[in-house]
Amino acid sequence: MFVPFFTITILKLESVENSRITGTGFIIRMMTVEQTSRKIIIAPDGPYLVEGGIRLYVFSQEMSSQGEPLNWVYEGEITPDKHPYVLCRCGQSKSFPFCDRTHLSINFDGIETAITQRPLEPDLVLRANDGLTIRKFNRLCMSSGFCMRVSAGIEDFSEYSDNPEDHKIAIKMVEDCPAGSLTYSLESDGDDVEKDYPMQIALTREGVENDLVNGPFWVMGYVPIERSDKVPFLRRNRVTLCACGQSRYKPLCDGTHRLIAEDEIARRKRKNYF
Repeated sequence: MFVPFFTITILKLESVENSRITGTGFIIRMMTVEQTSRKIIIAPDGPYLVEGGIRLYVFSQEMSSQGEPLNWVYEGEITPDKHPYVLCRCGQSKSFPFCDRTHLSINFDGIETAITQRPLEPDLVLRANDGLTIRKFNRLCMSSGFCMRVSAGIEDFSEYSDNPEDHKIAIKMVEDCPAGSLTYSLESDGDDVEKDYPMQIALTREGVENDLVNGPFWVMGYVPIERSDKVPFLRRNRVTLCACGQSRYKPLCDGTHRLIAEDEIARRKRKNYF
């Protein structure tokens, strides 16, 4: 049986598979040659080129009767016709989620303004008495809604509660956040805890007004991403890339797709009313 060669990349303060911690506080990740070929390249004012055979899935939000997102539900795998494949970034492709070059005819402006190459400082830190610490990064938030319930928010299940069961709910809220705008550690000065995702991409479907609408591309497993200016992203376990073309913080999703969907649903309701 063929055994692939390995390469070594050194990353600071990550929790990843096939890794070992060194005495310097760095983590050495062992990656196969196949894994090192996996990456996403963003074209200037164009689509996402996905290389290395990264698998593409559909995940939908399971909603409560009160419209709260509760879980991600696996809906199936999308099989591209070929590899590498190209994902739509302008949101107008008739072959969505794949690019059909519509971005050329609509003069899509894909200018990238998001800070993606360096760590961000948290905008909010929640500290529970048992050490559980949750950090929120507003610039990464795309309003998936998992951190809120009708009667309570993530702060009520963490900093404002000493109940271990509430803390489990808060941790699940963090883990369900596809953008990585929420992170947690079990100690106030501890390393972030991350789920062990394989390198994969999911087209998300989000609940809006009792309907499911297309959300961003959820990129998992520290997939390397390269901006159109050739600057690489800081490697993160959870990233959401805009799929509607309207984000004000491209290439990241900022939740604008939800506002567009809500406006469209309201427009249809007004039309049906009159």
